Amino acid sequence: MGPLSSAFDQPELALRVTTLNSQTGVNTPLDVNVTSSSTQPTFVKSAGYTYLHISALTTGTLVKTGSGVLHSLTVNNVGAAATITVYDGTSTSGTEIAVIGGTITFGNVLYDALLTAGLYIVVAGTTSPDITLTYE
Repeated sequence: MGPLSSAFDQPELALRVTTLNSQTGVNTPLDVNVTSSSTQPTFVKSAGYTYLHISALTTGTLVKTGSGVLHSLTVNNVGAAATITVYDGTSTSGTEIAVIGGTITFGNVLYDALLTAGLYIVVAGTTSPDITLTYE
């Protein structure tokens, strides 16, 4: 029996881990497959997340329908008096995931939130922030 056999008693185990590129701040998912006969895990790099770049105020943008994952929201440029509201759903009647408002700062917020109905976003304010959503 190999060194992983006591930890992984299943014939095959699939895991998903995320690596962070410290220079770009981009998270990349990796699929890991381990079989009971292997002594080392096998890493398979997936294609990554789908993204949407928004740089204008919106009364609502339907990003995706159906189940999935909201991976992250990155603020690339700060807007004036802006509020970003993210919903699990296909409209503002969906479940509120996040409201980012007040003093928005640059940076990446990691959510990895499961979506059941879809992904919908509203960007309101005086001047739009420049944001990027990553999701599956």
